[in-house]
Amino acid sequence: MMPAIKPDKHEVLNNKGSALRKLGRYEDAITVYDAALDMKPDKHEALNSKSVSLLQLGRYEDAITLYESLIKQTPKDVSPRYNRACGYALSKQLDNALESLQQAITLDDTNQYIEMAQTDSDFENIRHEPKFIALLKP
Repeated sequence: MMPAIKPDKHEVLNNKGSALRKLGRYEDAITVYDAALDMKPDKHEALNSKSVSLLQLGRYEDAITLYESLIKQTPKDVSPRYNRACGYALSKQLDNALESLQQAITLDDTNQYIEMAQTDSDFENIRHEPKFIALLKP
């Protein structure tokens, strides 16, 4: 017999938020992520996922602020820097986008973020910039 699902667990709420986000229900996902964060404020996965939902809604500054918080909480995690670069690029803040992407690339020893940035649609509006092109050369 399977154990009962407990909606009072932050993991369950985070998973529910992720399902809603994948369905394009970003506002609902944010509400669920907030409930998970109310239970466990240091739940980095929920904070990151909420930030992704904010980006999807075009709430770039809100997402960037959350990524800043994540960077402070998890200084060795590269992904918030990359995602912050996406937010900056989407909000047409070229210098900030390049600086944040440079940080992600410098901290990553696998070239994963260079490869991701080459095709990531979040960088579409800065892809032609010479500094962006130079940054993606391994």
